[in-house]
Amino acid sequence: MTETIPPESPSPAPQALPPVVSHNHGVFGSSLPTSIALIVVVLFFLLSFIDIKCNGMPVHNITGLELATGYSVKGLGNDNTLFGKLENSDLGNKGTVTNEKKDVNVFALVALAIGVLTAAISFRKGISPTILVSGGVLGFAAMVGLWIQITRQVKTDTAVMGAGPDNFISVTFTPWFYLAALGFLFAAFHSYKRGKLLTP
Repeated sequence: MTETIPPESPSPAPQALPPVVSHNHGVFGSSLPTSIALIVVVLFFLLSFIDIKCNGMPVHNITGLELATGYSVKGLGNDNTLFGKLENSDLGNKGTVTNEKKDVNVFALVALAIGVLTAAISFRKGISPTILVSGGVLGFAAMVGLWIQITRQVKTDTAVMGAGPDNFISVTFTPWFYLAALGFLFAAFHSYKRGKLLTP
């Protein structure tokens, strides 16, 4: 009797491996650039935001931190202008020297608070890019508000003082102010692009 050998079953076809999906999105793959930008913005507040000059000579500079917390202007007498009677001091008029304390600028305080808070939460794992976008946009808006307020105040104060060719006082924003504003804008843009990439 002949023994029948059963045919061998065909070996299963090898299954194709699923394609490897790379999640490396380059500079937008991490929130670190946003964190660095916001930290730099906060550091910019330690530098001069506003330069005050009388007849082209620098007489006072105001940092972003001083705008946010209040600052003193040394001069003669006392008034409610941004300059604090600097015109009298620089012209050599006699009088009582005062160290006038200026009030906190709300826009500067809000911008600094947003920068510190948003920089802190940007290091949290899984933080929503939308929150960082909101922080960047609000910080930039506060800087714009600060620019508008100071510009209007300078025009009003100059008219009140009646500044002429002998005591011309000018107020200019420094590059550090504009870089801080752009830092907020960069943080918002970077977080927006990162959020778009993370959206399925």
